[in-house]
Amino acid sequence: MHVPIVLLYLSMFIFLAPPIRQFRERFFYYFLILALEDPFAWLLLNFIKIPVIITHLFFTVMLIFAVTKRERFIKYSPYGVLLMIPLSIGTIFLSSDNMRIVLAAFHIFIFFAIIKYTVEYTREKRSINFFQVALILYESTIILKFVDRVLDIKNGITFFYITLGFELFIGIFFTIFKEDNKFLCFTIPSFDEAVKVNSENEYIEQ
Repeated sequence: MHVPIVLLYLSMFIFLAPPIRQFRERFFYYFLILALEDPFAWLLLNFIKIPVIITHLFFTVMLIFAVTKRERFIKYSPYGVLLMIPLSIGTIFLSSDNMRIVLAAFHIFIFFAIIKYTVEYTREKRSINFFQVALILYESTIILKFVDRVLDIKNGITFFYITLGFELFIGIFFTIFKEDNKFLCFTIPSFDEAVKVNSENEYIEQ
């Protein structure tokens, strides 16, 4: 078996673990959908001959709902299923590259949704959470992979190994850590605290 295939299966296997670790957490449904996406794409392609791109389109639409609050996902995810009807019809008229552009656009939306959540969290908690930073980095690699495929970059194989290696690492990371892990949080001192510390340091130096 070729190395890329082994790595793909390994990635598929590793991403089955994060939903277990993230159960009942803010991004549980996000990781659950990621865990199911590749196995379903493989099964539907091999047994029903449904193109992988259509399966990825469906799961990406569900990911958009998954980055919202838990309650909203449960409430609005059925609309994602209904949305797939016109999107599936649209795949008949779109080339593979155009479909990848659509998928990239959806992931860009997810990317900015996570950034919005991260900014709100940072402002409220006055803390940088590296769990959220890892999520943003992961989404950025997905977008870059679609861009790489559309533009047909010559060093695509190298880029494939780099992104896949990062995805394996990130899958292990999300299997170990939860968002509320204190080890991943860096508190941002307030302006008054920073001035106070600076004043104390100046006093000590004197």
